Amino acid sequence: MRPPRYTGREEELSTMNEFRIPKGTRMEARFRFASPPKRVHAHRSGGEIQLERQGDGWTFTVEGLEDGVAFIEVEAQDGFLDSEATSLRWWVEPDRPPRVSVRLPATRWTTVSGGAVPLLVEVEDDYGVADLRLLPNPLGPLRALPSGPTQVFLVLPVPPPRPEEGLPSPFHLEIQARDEGPGPGIASALSPRIEIVEREVMEERLAGKMVRTREDLETILSLLTRRESSNVSPRRIRRKMETILGQVEEALLERIYAGMDPGTLHWQETFSRVFQESGSLPRGAVTLLLGAHEGPPLLDRAGLLADLALAGRQCLEGPARAWENALQAGVKPEPIRQELEIQVRAMLEILVAWEDFRSAVNLLRNLLDRQRAVHLRTREASEG
Repeated sequence: MRPPRYTGREEELSTMNEFRIPKGTRMEARFRFASPPKRVHAHRSGGEIQLERQGDGWTFTVEGLEDGVAFIEVEAQDGFLDSEATSLRWWVEPDRPPRVSVRLPATRWTTVSGGAVPLLVEVEDDYGVADLRLLPNPLGPLRALPSGPTQVFLVLPVPPPRPEEGLPSPFHLEIQARDEGPGPGIASALSPRIEIVEREVMEERLAGKMVRTREDLETILSLLTRRESSNVSPRRIRRKMETILGQVEEALLERIYAGMDPGTLHWQETFSRVFQESGSLPRGAVTLLLGAHEGPPLLDRAGLLADLALAGRQCLEGPARAWENALQAGVKPEPIRQELEIQVRAMLEILVAWEDFRSAVNLLRNLLDRQRAVHLRTREASEG
């Protein structure tokens, strides 16, 4: 068997008579008989097959473009006719189009000018991709990507806006892959929506996410502290904590790659290296990396997000999971429930510190605005 070039496979020899083959495979069959026959004939559904005599045997060649079977008809010297003395059967497996998916960003992504967008692409194909490209977008022109690996990661810087155009509208990154099959298959994938906003808008959206996180934690706390807490499903609490942790980690990555807070550059490089080596990360892995790698502390809002993520993971992997296991094992869960309540309250305290920090920033901004207004009025009065 000689598989087509696009498969990258070498020639194969086999004594079998049934095969599954890539489309376009060229098969050369050789056969002989214990005693010389009077006549040999080969045919398939498409008609007669040309046989060639080689020494004491015969050969024929077929090209596997569709499923088929070749029958060998033999007439012995005594006139006995066997219309199906042997056969060669094959099933063609067509080269499917590539499968492309965008693993990062995993959800809608917001950033600012001067920030960056991490892009992690996974590509699958039966025999490899010939061409992989990132189509033109507000972050840059057409870009060829490495087509060999199954995962490709890159960081796309966000350019400053053009004065005459302003910030671009929300957009999606589109990845296109092409293989080398007999009818080249093309597939594409879109990223979640990406939006470049002003820094003030970025702060407002993050503040809105934290309000929703606080509301989710307060819901959990109400379930833990009411009298009927013994009837609350620990699995429900654990799943809520998993959702909260995932949302906080997404906000943290978004903040790190936006580069708006001190200390984020080191962690941007750290996470990029991990994505490059390991691909997408499961929920909780971002927080685990923060605790496992040494580096400068994250400050300001990134620091508060990091503290919240670390507290959330500790709560999830500690009392939240232990409470569920205790009920399954028939162990008294009350001490564990109390510890879970304490840790949820600790997460809420981090959010209170967040709001205090935000209030202080707003107070300082208002003070500066008032001073600027007084300065302008004083300047106008002196010039008038």
